[in-house]
Amino acid sequence: MKRDTKVALLYFTTILSILNLYLKYYQVYRYISLYFSDLDKYFEKYKDLKRLVEENVVLIIDFNTSTKKQIDLLLKSILDQTFAVTDIYFINKNMNEEQLSYYKEKGIKILSGDKNIYYDAVIKACKKVTDCNTVVVALDESIIYGKDFIEILLRENSKKPLTLLQNKNGVLFKPDFFKTSIVDSNKDINIVDYLNDNIEIENINYNENYPILNF
Repeated sequence: MKRDTKVALLYFTTILSILNLYLKYYQVYRYISLYFSDLDKYFEKYKDLKRLVEENVVLIIDFNTSTKKQIDLLLKSILDQTFAVTDIYFINKNMNEEQLSYYKEKGIKILSGDKNIYYDAVIKACKKVTDCNTVVVALDESIIYGKDFIEILLRENSKKPLTLLQNKNGVLFKPDFFKTSIVDSNKDINIVDYLNDNIEIENINYNENYPILNF
């Protein structure tokens, strides 16, 4: 083999190795596999996951316009986390009875939603979760979440339990961060303004959540 050929082959294999590391680091392989894997398989694997913290951890997702395919993709990414949570809640605004029956059978808890209430997931969570030590993570509906996203939030919360943690795709809080008057109000409260005025907030930098593609 000529020297130029050997050098070219070395460069090629090096580039492939770097590309492979890049794809693994940014969870691209996982992202693709979630599209083509069966949801039931993730429910089975989830049963073996351990919990990270002693406190109850509740995930709550407010679905407004998502299709079943989009909901299932998000759900796969939640079931494929590094640690399990106590409960997963869906706020239903557009699911049919067949969908609801399937999710309930798998242990997902369903809440009815109000399209007129801003930041519905926060309000619903505060009304449903009465234990002040429960950790609530409200998630966006159109995202495939990175494998360790929930773990990162929970570890940061253990360091700063009185701080609301937010990322562009989710927010971690405790119900007692909010006054009863806010939770019980029937008005369209500006939750963002309330939080900025009353709660210590920290932004969490996490870049391995990806939007769900429609194809």
